[in-house]
Amino acid sequence: MTTTGSNAQTAIVEEFQRMDVDGDGGVDRADFLCMPAAEAATCFTTLDSDGDGQLSDREFLKAVKRFSTS
Repeated sequence: MTTTGSNAQTAIVEEFQRMDVDGDGGVDRADFLCMPAAEAATCFTTLDSDGDGQLSDREFLKAVKRFSTS
C-alpha cells in the first residue's frame, strides 16, 4: 500500500487514535502494548510508504513531521 500527501497524514492520525486505547489524547506505554497485532501491522503498513516491508529513517521522520505539524 502506497500512501501519499494528505492521505498519509489522515491514515497516521487515524492510527494514532486507534492506538489511544483509553481515549486520553495520548499513546502511553500501556496503550501501545495493548495494540493488537493486526493494528500494529496496519500502523506499520501505513508508515511504510514505499511498501518495501521496512521503515526507512525517511519514512519514520516523514510520519513524525506530518503528525507534529497537524
